[in-house]
Amino acid sequence: MTDQPTRNPRTFVRLKKYLWEQRASYSLGVLMLLFTNLCTAGIPFLTKLSFDTFEGLGRSGPALLESMLPGADDVAARISALALFLVGLALLMGACRTASRIFIFNGGRRVEFVLRNDLYAHMLTLGSSFFGRNSVGDLVSRTTSDITAVRLLGGPGVLHAANTVLVYVTAVVPMWLISARLTMLALAPLALLYVVTRWVGPRIYARSYAAQEGMARLSALANESIQGIRILQSYVRESYRQEQFTSVSDAYRQSYLGWVLYRAVLLPILGGMSGIGTLIILWFGGQAVIDGRLTLGDLVAFLGYLGLLMWPTVALGWMISLIQRGRAALDRLGDILDATPDVADGASVLSPGPAMRGSVEFRDLSFAYEVDKGVRGFVLQPLSLKIEPGEELLVVGPAGAGKSTLVSTLPRMLPAARGQIFLDGCDIHDMRLSELRRRIAFVPQDPFLFSMSVRENISFGVEAPEQGAAEEAAALVCLDQEVRSFAEGFETPVGERGVTLSGGQRQRMAVARASLGEPSVWVFDDCLSSVDAGTEREILLRLRKHTEGATTIHVSHRVLGYEQVDRIVVLQAGHISEQGSHEELMALDGWYAQLYRRQRLDSDLELEPQTEAPALNPTEVS
Repeated sequence: MTDQPTRNPRTFVRLKKYLWEQRASYSLGVLMLLFTNLCTAGIPFLTKLSFDTFEGLGRSGPALLESMLPGADDVAARISALALFLVGLALLMGACRTASRIFIFNGGRRVEFVLRNDLYAHMLTLGSSFFGRNSVGDLVSRTTSDITAVRLLGGPGVLHAANTVLVYVTAVVPMWLISARLTMLALAPLALLYVVTRWVGPRIYARSYAAQEGMARLSALANESIQGIRILQSYVRESYRQEQFTSVSDAYRQSYLGWVLYRAVLLPILGGMSGIGTLIILWFGGQAVIDGRLTLGDLVAFLGYLGLLMWPTVALGWMISLIQRGRAALDRLGDILDATPDVADGASVLSPGPAMRGSVEFRDLSFAYEVDKGVRGFVLQPLSLKIEPGEELLVVGPAGAGKSTLVSTLPRMLPAARGQIFLDGCDIHDMRLSELRRRIAFVPQDPFLFSMSVRENISFGVEAPEQGAAEEAAALVCLDQEVRSFAEGFETPVGERGVTLSGGQRQRMAVARASLGEPSVWVFDDCLSSVDAGTEREILLRLRKHTEGATTIHVSHRVLGYEQVDRIVVLQAGHISEQGSHEELMALDGWYAQLYRRQRLDSDLELEPQTEAPALNPTEVS
């Protein structure tokens, strides 16, 4: 860890934007703070008048105030009136202070609300490469604890910063009017404040940044352990993972203690400065009273004003810590907000309109993943492929050949260069992402289900699904009878990521979800790999009827059941090695023919048809 992490130059620009949006709330809060401090500053002055009355110095207050007070000869009545003024001033001060906190803290909460929504909305635009570089635990930590730190900066931080300025203005001015010499002596120790804050500020920032990074690593490790708990338990690696967690937790503790240490050192230093100022005033102020250059009331008032400065000065250490922590949090959030999406609508945005035929063309498409910093590994070599409207295509090949990469570039789930992919003759870069993805039903090989009911998961892609649409979609993928056997039927919650369902059920539900759309191109990326061969063939027959007239692209490691497709493309090492109909490729006697014969032999040798392992009924999972 470096002593000073790299700071984001846009941090304060971004903070200013969010604070400015809440300027009305902050302005009212600062106005209430001004009234609060004016009331507070009046208390030492009324105390001075009380002491002047006891000393028999007559009417020493402003004419307006004196007109509301009894004469100096009636000491008891005058003191009673001053006491009532003090009580009224204290009540007004309390009301204004409460109002200031309501306005400013509400502003901080709204900053938190808007920032969190902006962060979430921006994350939804980012592509797979961003989420590949950042763990879920780290992102969750940034969207929770880091935003909380920004909220504290925009709430208590703004409150104490504004209060410190106003307290110094409303206290130092009357102090100066009482005695300029004593004021300079009282504030002399605060000259060290600049030196102290310049030294400790960057160190608090560095420790705070490290602590927040440590919390992110801790969250990531905990999230990963929970997600992989079955693997940990099956390999009996709980103790090993516990040691890792303890190590990361200890590193976080050390970073946090470093932040606390600097904060703990700063507070007594600032408190000591205020105490030294009080001692100076007692010494020199007492001499001035003895010499007759000050009244006792003046000295008491001066000490009262100096006392008003003590808490803001001591709290300055806490405020510096709060600001540096909030700045570190904003820098970490900036890493997300400044990230650019892999794909986005271009400057020239064209809508393909309703009459799309579904022709697809890959023109000299190449694609590479970043395997290391600055090192890219090509998965697709310059590849050209044209798919006619309504054609049914199967893409096969060995593992790592680039099959999933190829089909993922079509809906721009992965970024491809301009001029390489066309839909109905239109470059996909010139189409709105929302329109492009509505026209392409893409079912990935790793299905994702939300923590909702079966019906809600199937209907997820449709804003207003028709009555019975979920049931029809489930029947299309041979899932309806299984769902009806659940205790709550289609209203059964599937658990996080569909944990209560089998792999085949999750895959079929993902296919059912895609079937509710009206795309011109269907892409099935090995999305039935966990379904038994017999069920897969039945689903393919039903899908062929359902997608009739549309362009369909299948990716599969199994070739049995796909003999009727219009064309088969074999990918090897990122390029097309074979293509043609089933009969043509069998006659070619190449890679596809060997794979087909091997799978046919395996199927014939099976004594019993392979069946999918039954899933637990979700209602039976405790």
